[in-house]
Amino acid sequence: CDGEAHVERIEGRDSVLIRALDHETDPEPGKPFDVTLLQQVPVISGTDYSLSGWMLTLCGGSFSDPNDCPEGYYMAKLLGIDPTGGTDPAAPTVEWVENRRNFVEADGRTRVGWQNLRTASTAQAVTITVFARINSPFRWHGNHGFIDALSIMQAPTATITATAELISPAPAPPTITVAWQGSLGPDIPLIPNGNHRLLYDLEYWNSESATWQPVASDREGDGSLDFVARCFDVTYQFRVKPRAEQPEGNNGATPNQRYPGLWVESAPIVVPPNLPGPSEPFTATNQIFLPAISTVRSC
Repeated sequence: CDGEAHVERIEGRDSVLIRALDHETDPEPGKPFDVTLLQQVPVISGTDYSLSGWMLTLCGGSFSDPNDCPEGYYMAKLLGIDPTGGTDPAAPTVEWVENRRNFVEADGRTRVGWQNLRTASTAQAVTITVFARINSPFRWHGNHGFIDALSIMQAPTATITATAELISPAPAPPTITVAWQGSLGPDIPLIPNGNHRLLYDLEYWNSESATWQPVASDREGDGSLDFVARCFDVTYQFRVKPRAEQPEGNNGATPNQRYPGLWVESAPIVVPPNLPGPSEPFTATNQIFLPAISTVRSC
């Protein structure tokens, strides 16, 4: 322990190593495994928390000239939060994020390396539980992985509003003004040498498509935008997700932890029906034929 042996790590002197039984021992090297580490953390109930950590998995060992992990095989890296403070990793209350990338690309040579996993949740008790897990479901020689640099912070937060001047019936597609603002929270600005900035992703939903669709991403700082509602007689809603991230290539804190917040939704806006068409019949004097471009209305 008085030396400095080489070990894969993302910070500090060491990391947690998990490797398969009979790692490289014939006749059946690399037994499957599923290992979870957990820790309970005191928190403020009702507050959003963000968990960021780093993991590295090596299917087929560290050889990469080329690596021989079979197609379809993987080792799953998982990071999770139980906002109720439970300690059972199989409980339905655990909110997981997963990454299955090997340490090299599919060509077996191009290095991928350590992966940053992150997630966020709202504490439902005075204790939450964080989980770091590596699941290696396939038997293959050399399978092992590393866990390092887990960090939990109060998450960045955001608010969002959507406003529009609506006339019923609507003479034209109305413009909805979407505005957002937020905060890094009390913890992230205190990270030594940190240079985290607040980024936002925005999405919209309407009752016609009933799916969330992107509006904007990587918007830095508070702001607003105008959104043209293309469909009438439907309900629109918007949501924003804040993220605390350092610019790539900067001299900020290491490792480069990224802290997501949670989606926050606006109040719904009901777009009125369109103006009715002409009520008096007319007689066509000429006939033209147009191709049917689309019969699906896009909202």
